[in-house]
Amino acid sequence: MDSKNFMKWVDEKLVPTFEIIFPRKKLVMFLDNAEYHHKRGIPSLASMSKVKVCELMIKHGVTHLDLPLTEKRQVSLTPANNDLIFGGKLRFPFNPKVFVSRLSKSNLLCFLSSDEFNLAFVEWLQENKPSFLECAVEKLLNSKGHRVLWTPTYAPDLQPIELFWAGVKNFVALH
Repeated sequence: MDSKNFMKWVDEKLVPTFEIIFPRKKLVMFLDNAEYHHKRGIPSLASMSKVKVCELMIKHGVTHLDLPLTEKRQVSLTPANNDLIFGGKLRFPFNPKVFVSRLSKSNLLCFLSSDEFNLAFVEWLQENKPSFLECAVEKLLNSKGHRVLWTPTYAPDLQPIELFWAGVKNFVALH
């Protein structure tokens, strides 16, 4: 299963069938953390390098990154850079050409972990393009008056299919 087929099944099969069988009722869909359940306007940033994330930022027109103003960053600021402090954060202008060339050099970016970099991009998207962070299945179901409830990771009691697969795996292991 992939996100395209999953979305097609939800939109063309599940919801119409549910609405015929249960008119005027609300569907509540329980989903686990399978990757295809979480299709968004941008791919997962977790396994991307800073350069790949930077390419996405260029594609989406990022103009700045707001970074936490840590002690380490405050020490590295010169008085001339105080205008970069915005709302208790360090607002770092995003110039793609300069930014990519500086990823390996010693500057403020060296104090920026991949997680902080990704988080700064996600925060920018939340402010400027929130639709890119919306989960496609949630958006679809909410638009039709239905809901999605997410089960926690590794919670087989809340995901009956996991109990079935455990039985299948045990059967295969024994035979």
